[in-house]
Amino acid sequence: MRFSLRGFCQGFVAIVAGRVIAAVVNVLLVPLFLLHWTPARYGEWLALTSFASYLATLDLGMNMAAVNRMTQAYARGDVHDYTETQRAALFFYTSVASVGTIVLAAFVTLIPINTVLGLEETTASEASVTGLVLGLLVLWAMPASLAASVFRTTGNLSKSQWLGNAQQVFAAILAVVALQLGAGVALIAGTQLAALIITTGCVVYSVRRGSPALLPRFGRPRRAILLTLMKTAISFVLVVAATTVSVQGSVTLLSV
Repeated sequence: MRFSLRGFCQGFVAIVAGRVIAAVVNVLLVPLFLLHWTPARYGEWLALTSFASYLATLDLGMNMAAVNRMTQAYARGDVHDYTETQRAALFFYTSVASVGTIVLAAFVTLIPINTVLGLEETTASEASVTGLVLGLLVLWAMPASLAASVFRTTGNLSKSQWLGNAQQVFAAILAVVALQLGAGVALIAGTQLAALIITTGCVVYSVRRGSPALLPRFGRPRRAILLTLMKTAISFVLVVAATTVSVQGSVTLLSV
């Protein structure tokens, strides 16, 4: 895989565009939220979002480890190692997401999240449903990201980034429509999950059409590769955990 100035520039533009889109979405959505919700209700939405975001630490650094190895395999032209690495990472992610879904469902059913987070305007049932949906969003975004990583690992960073940008825009549009219809926190969470599902469908379709041999597939992983990935992933786990805590810690603390 050779260096391409054109590819580098396209990737750079896509990343910058993503930053701009995120900034514009935040600037436009916050006043809209406050127009339809009270400040307290919006603050509780942020607290619920923060609560779900901690589940991202279950990645344990696997994304960085798998993407690095897949990129190296593609650069060598070793499709076998590429797909075996992909299969091992997919096995890890689906296992984590499946177990996480069960534990999360039990948690929100047995423990009142609104009490834990100190919520006042959000009812117990509403907080439980919202926490579950947002948790599903974070958990299943992990295996979904593996499909999108095909573009990054094969030198098409710009396409991967533009798909992420499209998800941001689509999620924002759905949120705006839902707010106009008087949606509460649970329905807004549902729009974010819907955006992930639709975007992931587009990614799978694109990979299947352009590089069908690299499409992530379920199957029994090679134990040696899975253990190697997990060993490498541990090197990145503190980065993942520190990022999550630094970004979400203050929101959770202030809410409680």
